[in-house]
Amino acid sequence: MSRISDHEKKKVFFYADEDAKYYDLAEELTQPCMDLIHDTMVDLVEYSLTWKSEQDLRRPFYVLNVASGTGAEAFRLLERFDDIHVFAADFNPPMNKEFRRKFNERYPECDFASCVTLIEDDFFGEACAPDELISLLPEDLDPQAFDAVIAGFFLHHYPVEVKREFYRRAHAVLRPGGVLVLGEAISFESQRLSEFAHNFGYRWIEKQFSEPDQHLRSKYDALGSDAERLRQKWIDHWQNTHIYAPDVTVMGDQPTGGRETKPSHASMALEAGFQKIGFPFRLWEAAILWGEK
Repeated sequence: MSRISDHEKKKVFFYADEDAKYYDLAEELTQPCMDLIHDTMVDLVEYSLTWKSEQDLRRPFYVLNVASGTGAEAFRLLERFDDIHVFAADFNPPMNKEFRRKFNERYPECDFASCVTLIEDDFFGEACAPDELISLLPEDLDPQAFDAVIAGFFLHHYPVEVKREFYRRAHAVLRPGGVLVLGEAISFESQRLSEFAHNFGYRWIEKQFSEPDQHLRSKYDALGSDAERLRQKWIDHWQNTHIYAPDVTVMGDQPTGGRETKPSHASMALEAGFQKIGFPFRLWEAAILWGEK
């Protein structure tokens, strides 16, 4: 399997190494309705974990948060559930440091390790192989597997074979009936619609870094001279680092005049073994995939 090199990681995930402290604001500036997207992802986890009757639920819940970053999904999960333990996997030390800082600020009386197990490693490396992740769970857990996997907006930087590996690993660590909730940048079946959606994203970033929404104005002004540097980096990031896959399988034209099947997120999830797939949220390129094992 071909993963991206450490050099490429630094280029693609520039915001993680250099600007972790600005990441939460940058998300809001570069993606419409980011809070709504994160909230909806956690809504889907909550619904999927609690739709059974109370006596049929096993507690606490164990959730794997891939590419946990500064804690956008993890904090929402901790606030939504009293009895949950989050396993947060992210290879980037500055982002993990910011996650811990925010946790200590929000929960000064709470021990981080009692709520979160931080796995500072590449999800596609040996330390995050399914057997290794499952071994972190209590031995008496039946079955010894996660109730949910949640991940947000990182997979579009990886080639198709790595995307497939993500779905395989997510499926492997879940219990029967467990769910995957993936927020992701996804293209459309129509190439013209995909181009329009991508250009919308570019225009949105340009607008927000010149005339930010009113509720972001004070935070934006606090960036000072960093604002222009961040604008240029995020524009370059948007235009040059995304490797899209469509939501459903697309037949695309090859230069030879033949036809090429472009693997979709739905087809890769089904191939990995997920039985039910849906996209309950779409806003231009932003989408949420829901899959059940």
